[in-house]
Amino acid sequence: MELRIFVDGGSRGNPGPSGAGIVIQDAATSAPLYEAGVFLGHLTNNVAEYRGLIRALEEAVALKPQAVEINSDSQLMVRQLEGQYRVKAPQLKPLYDQAIALLRKLPKVTIEHVMREHNFRADELANLAMDARRDVVVESMKGFASSSASKTKPSPTTASPAAEPAPSKPARFVAEVHNTRSPRCPARDGETRFAFGDTTPAGMCVHAAHAVLQVALHQPALPKTVRCQRCNALVDLTPES
Repeated sequence: MELRIFVDGGSRGNPGPSGAGIVIQDAATSAPLYEAGVFLGHLTNNVAEYRGLIRALEEAVALKPQAVEINSDSQLMVRQLEGQYRVKAPQLKPLYDQAIALLRKLPKVTIEHVMREHNFRADELANLAMDARRDVVVESMKGFASSSASKTKPSPTTASPAAEPAPSKPARFVAEVHNTRSPRCPARDGETRFAFGDTTPAGMCVHAAHAVLQVALHQPALPKTVRCQRCNALVDLTPES
């Protein structure tokens, strides 16, 4: 597998509340393998850019790709990673060192500086995390065998509401749907709070349920926020009380 990564970091205030957006795609098909907005706390823009890159590289290393293409609209970070600019800021040096160590774990890497308009999805995810003040994981393929060609991302149109957690490790948590004003969201006129036990709860939008299970089964540390793949409603996940 070859990966294409888009990463962005931002701060409202510089320094101020900050976040990073990460998009990891299958380079051959552009299918998303991992999409997340990461809330980083009170940081500068440049620190947020590096923190987002490090998070993206950690995900990429776990997928064991044959090659990786990294795209960022931070000219400073790209030029520093290419060796064209020196890393002078003391707060960036340890982050630069960490990023270089992760890059050395990947077999083949190219790094490109792109304009902001070509990095809009990562920017959107960073802002989503800053708005929510928490991590927002939209898509995760953790737990899937990335080395197998037969393992592909389930299509939202064919996702089944009967999908269940593994019987030996039933997920037990509560999913609360927000922003359900979209006319496409089946939860808009009914229940917005769903308890996940041994099976997916009846009545929940299948697209939201699929997004929830992808995160809850493979990233069990809660709370988390995910987004419905169909109508973009936010779903907060908390442990069952």
